[in-house]
Amino acid sequence: VASVVRAVVDYRLDGAVLSYTPTCRALYVNQLEIKNVLEEELGVPSLLLESDMVDPSSFSEGQIMTRIDAFIELVIEKAKHRDWMN
Repeated sequence: VASVVRAVVDYRLDGAVLSYTPTCRALYVNQLEIKNVLEEELGVPSLLLESDMVDPSSFSEGQIMTRIDAFIELVIEKAKHRDWMN
């Protein structure tokens, strides 16, 4: 978690895309923690995408596209208000 947060701060990212596999709970919990820290502590939007290679039935293109669109809107808004001098 700390290394991802450090990278977001060091590179002054406006957003982050995280991926997880639902069949691997250890990875999911870690990605969820990263998402929460980025959003709650740093105000950095993040998108958590499911990438289950075992069960493709859980994939919904419409739902994913809606989430991506919302994420992009948040990143654009953040980029408009960033202060690179701090």
